[in-house]
Parts: sequence; C-alpha cells; structure tokens
Amino acid sequence: MDKMFDYESLFTYSSLIFAFAIFIILLYQLIYGIYNNIENFTEVKLNSPESAVVESIEVDDTGGITEVKLKSNSMGKYYNRTPPKVKFTKPNRPNGGSEATGTIKLKTRSIRGTEYLYDIDTITITQKGSGYRIEDKALVVIENITEYNLRANKENPLIQLDSKQKTTIKELIGNCSSLNAESKIKYKNLIDTGSLRQYDVDDIINLLNNTAPATDSTDSTDSTATPATRTAASTTATDSTATPATRTAASTTATDSTATPATRTAASTTATDSTATTDSTAAPATAPETTPSIPTA
Repeated sequence: MDKMFDYESLFTYSSLIFAFAIFIILLYQLIYGIYNNIENFTEVKLNSPESAVVESIEVDDTGGITEVKLKSNSMGKYYNRTPPKVKFTKPNRPNGGSEATGTIKLKTRSIRGTEYLYDIDTITITQKGSGYRIEDKALVVIENITEYNLRANKENPLIQLDSKQKTTIKELIGNCSSLNAESKIKYKNLIDTGSLRQYDVDDIINLLNNTAPATDSTDSTDSTATPATRTAASTTATDSTATPATRTAASTTATDSTATPATRTAASTTATDSTATTDSTAAPATAPETTPSIPTA
C-alpha cells in the first residue's frame, strides 16, 4: 500500500513539473511572438512604403470624376517628393466615355514615427473624363508598391555613405547655423538609418542656399543691381590677371544701372582686355575671353 502511494505521489509531482515546463515554453513563445510583431511593425509597417487605398469617387452630371477619396487609415506611405502615380481606366459604357487623368501630391511633413515617409495630401483631377459612375472606384488605381519602388529608386535613389562619411556629414549638419534643430534631427536620423535619398540632399542644399548670407559687400548694399550685374561684378573682381585700372573700370561698368545690356557687355569686354590702350579709338579684341559660367546647385 505504501509503495502504491509513493508511485502515485511521484506521478503527481512529475505531472506538475511537466505542466510547469509546458507553461514556461508557451510563455516564452508568447513573449517572443509579441517582440517579433513589435519589431516587424517598426521595420516593415513604418519604414517601408505602403500603397494608398481608394475608398470612393465623386462624379458630376456628365460622369466626369470630380474627386477621389482615400480611406482615412490607408493614405499610403511614400518617399520624400516622390508621389505615386494614379491610373484611371476608361469606363466601358454603351454610349461611350473618356478616360480621366490626375496627379498626386504628398504632404510636406513626414509621418509620425518615421523620418522619410509621407502620406498623400491631395489627388488633383486634371481631366475629369466622362461616363464614370460612383460605383466605378475600381477603375481608379494607385500605383502598386512594387512598381513604385522600382521607379522611386531610379528617380530618387538612396545615398550610400560609409561610417566615416556619415560622421563627417553629421558633424557638418550639427555645426550648421542655417538649419534649425528639427531639421538637424531629421537629417541625422536619415543618415543613421541609411535612409538618406537624393531629394533629401537637394532639400539640404536648398535650405543652405536660401539662408546663406551674401558674400559680396558691394552687392548687398546696391539694391538697384540686377542679378546679371552682380554676377558680372563678382566675376570681374576675382579676375587675378586684370590690372587695378581694369578691375575698377569693369566694376564701374557692371554697377551702372543706366547702361543697356549691350553697353555693359561691350564695356566689360573692353575693360577686361589687358592689351587695350587708353586710346578711346582702339578696336576691341577680336577674340574676347569667355567668362566661365558658375554652376548653381
């Protein structure tokens, strides 16, 4: 009787230990699954483009599309200044119909939780078409993500940076007084996550150009000077081969707001010709130097 009791007790304890082990395994799987879902949501849902979903369309009396509405929770996720394309299929009606056209504009602020994805702001109808009905929303399709990624990677490619380049650029951004704190954080995060694209670089350059102070003191004080006049004066001032008299003459000519473009060009060419004499009857050089154009960003 005692031996039977011992076996029953052993069986009971073994069952409890086995059940506890199963509980630990299930708990581990549950925690691991939750962690993976959070990780996938962060990396895939937030950091990957998603296609918008058309909810409905509005049409006028002729069947022309006047508005395309998107689902509020499916406004899409797209790269900066790289909106998707919208395609309208011609309606198949016995009395005919014409195809509509439209363009998409993205919002200027990124989606919360991302630094480089933007949802759709508006869909502008450029041609209403005809013959559509409100139930024809299936004839309005937003570009699918596969096609979008292929096009976006060509139009707005990723910028490949090594660790040294990342550090150097982030230091430059941090020390730049032309960028506000929000922009610095945004672009540093793009660099850290390897998400910096060509249009982001263009935006940084535009911000720097728009806030950069003038370097030509004469230009900044002369409110009547035209852009061409300022460029000519700046180019002449940096010509190391010209004599002081030549540079003075060219500067005077370039800042003369009353001179015609032809007069300013002729005077500038004559003044910068180091072989010309002081004789006012001297003929201009037959092969004037061509001032190299200054590339702009």
